[in-house]
Amino acid sequence: MRFLDMQMRVTPSAAKEVEKLRPKLDETQESLDKTVGGMRERSEKVQVDGIVKDSEAKLKEVEEAIKKLQEAEKPFKSEEEMAAEKVPELLSALESASHAATQALSGAKTFAGVKKLAARRLSEGSKQTAEEQLNSVVGKLDELTKTLSESKKSMIQRKQ
Repeated sequence: MRFLDMQMRVTPSAAKEVEKLRPKLDETQESLDKTVGGMRERSEKVQVDGIVKDSEAKLKEVEEAIKKLQEAEKPFKSEEEMAAEKVPELLSALESASHAATQALSGAKTFAGVKKLAARRLSEGSKQTAEEQLNSVVGKLDELTKTLSESKKSMIQRKQ
């Protein structure tokens, strides 16, 4: 279109011929704009699907780490007596599980924050879908943070 506009200014004799083509050019441009818009929507949908899938995977990693932490806590919560020589080993396993859960949780929160920023660049519909999913994941991560915090408090009490 710009090329033709320039040609019309430079070569006035071509202006009449170009004007005859103008309706067809406008129709073609409109069709092209629709196609580009559709491609952008599909591309953003793929991006949102990727964000959702990846954030759910991160959430699952954190949930698994918290489960391992809870498994490591079980011997301390049971009413059975523990052998004194097993306590340091069990505490070490508990600390290791706590550290792994903390790292997984921190990584998942960072990931969610980065993806929220990425979602802001999307069109309004895609942005809203991505943000809703990410807010759901962040809410679950906050719940897991509370669980982890409680476990850490219990672990500190056990060490004393």
